Amino acid sequence: MARQEYFKQMSKDDALAIVRGLYALQYVKGASWTVRASIVGGEQMDLSSFLIAYNNEHSDDLIRYNLPSVEI
Repeated sequence: MARQEYFKQMSKDDALAIVRGLYALQYVKGASWTVRASIVGGEQMDLSSFLIAYNNEHSDDLIRYNLPSVEI
C-alpha cells in the first residue's frame, strides 16, 4: 500500500524520466517489459505494471502505451 501511495504522488517529470529510462533500456539492450528496476528504497517492481497503473491514475497524462514499445 505504501508503494501505491508513493506513485500516486509522483510528479509527471519523475514518471517521464522512468518511461524514458525504460525506453532507453529497450532500445540499447533489447530489454523487455519484464525488466525490473529499483525505484524506492531498493524495492524492485515490474515497471510495466507501474506505467500502466500511472496511466490509469492520470488519464490526462500525455504518456501513451503501445506495448511492447512506449511513445512519449
